Formats: sequence, C-alpha cells, structure tokens
Amino acid sequence: MSRIYNKDLSSVIVASGTKQDPLVLEGIVRKLDNVLFLCWTGGGKSEPCCDNVTLYRRSFDGGRSWTDTKILFAHPHKGIFTPAVFVNDHKIYAFPNSYYNH
Repeated sequence: MSRIYNKDLSSVIVASGTKQDPLVLEGIVRKLDNVLFLCWTGGGKSEPCCDNVTLYRRSFDGGRSWTDTKILFAHPHKGIFTPAVFVNDHKIYAFPNSYYNH
C-alpha cells in the first residue's frame, strides 16, 4: 500500500519519536504572520507520565525547514500536555495542563 495519498503534496518530518524518546502526541500547528508554530507532547515512554512535556519547533520559510526542538512547558514533578493553542492579535496563546501519575 502506498503512503502517498496525493502526488501533488509533499511532506516534511518535523517531529518523530526515537528509541530513547518515543512519544510524539497531540501535535498542533498554528500560523502567526509568517511563522509556523508546532507543539506536541513528548518526554517519557507513555502517557500519562511525569516526564511528559510540551515541545515546540518553528518554521520561518513555510515549513521547508524548522528550528531545533525546544521545551515550551515542563514541570519538575508533574506531566504536562497542551491541548489548546490559538492565535489572536499577532500572539500565540497556549493552555498547558498538568497531571501527576505514579
């Protein structure tokens, strides 16, 4: 089975799990002026997990290249995920949530 659904589209891998850090969940992309902003839940090997953080990358060229991955939200004792992100008046608003899991 082909993984190409539309031959006119191209794809860029922006976030991908690794053996050491397999979690890439709940990706959200927003456009602010000429910047693409992508955030997702990572850290830890499962969810919920106290190692979960919200990570992000940005693109300044329409998604052809992306900045290095950085932590947007983290907590020293709780897991973090960010299910809501929106743009208003040239600002990005993100709403993180936390949970504690043994």
